[in-house]
Amino acid sequence: MRLISLVLIFISTFSVYAGDLEVRTVSAQEGGENFSLQVGLVAQGTEEYDYGRGGSTYDSVDLYNFVRVTPATKFSISTKRNGFLLIGDFKPETEYKITLKAGLRSKEGDKLVKDMTKDVRTGSFKPRFTFKSKSRYLPGSLQGSIAWEAVNVDAVDFEVRQVYPQNLHQWVTSGESVNDFVSEAVKTVSQKVKGRKNKVTKGTFALTGMETLGQGVFVVVAMSAKMKAGEAVTAAPSPEDGGEGEETPPPSYEEYRSEYDRSTVVVTNLTVVAKRGLQEAKVWVM
Repeated sequence: MRLISLVLIFISTFSVYAGDLEVRTVSAQEGGENFSLQVGLVAQGTEEYDYGRGGSTYDSVDLYNFVRVTPATKFSISTKRNGFLLIGDFKPETEYKITLKAGLRSKEGDKLVKDMTKDVRTGSFKPRFTFKSKSRYLPGSLQGSIAWEAVNVDAVDFEVRQVYPQNLHQWVTSGESVNDFVSEAVKTVSQKVKGRKNKVTKGTFALTGMETLGQGVFVVVAMSAKMKAGEAVTAAPSPEDGGEGEETPPPSYEEYRSEYDRSTVVVTNLTVVAKRGLQEAKVWVM
């Protein structure tokens, strides 16, 4: 009889308790060309609530019946523990209202007893710059360019670094890192980027004059534009505080000089001609 009582006490101690759901957090996350909205939920209960179960989980199909977004935006739902993610065409610098309808339940039985509406504002896209081509061959007798795309970037410094033949093995085995041990800067170009805020701007980096540097392997590194001496930095305001950015003293060169992207250019006197047939491809190197 005592053994049965102990077993019953053990089972009741670890029983799952279902509580009332409450919206704990709503935030916006940048993701490529748009934002996603994250909703965090917590189940409220009494002191008998079993925290050991590891939180609440949700059925993404069922959630569509209880989630509304204003302004109306098409979205898909990705669930996670204690919440879910709304993935859709959520625009930057836009106010959204997320309404969760009463009756929303977790798989553990937690329930939202009344409608809840939360506001969230998306921020601006973080500055980004990417080359559309990561490598190319350039015959010494021809000119060319490397296409790029940028968002919220005012200017870019391009640094062309040459990797000398004796350092090619170390360059390849080090993940093609273009540090001062394996390469040398042979050309620098600064370029303004004219574009609309939060919109993709397209442009090219001209390879004109590369033939004067000789043949070999070159890496074009795109970096944030060098700041003027004594120039202060204004931090971007967070979506949560909605306030103005805070001005901070100018950082050191190493702190603000960040690399955006890089592209490899091989200058050669060889000409490559390729012809593709129905079942095979032929390549001629001349």
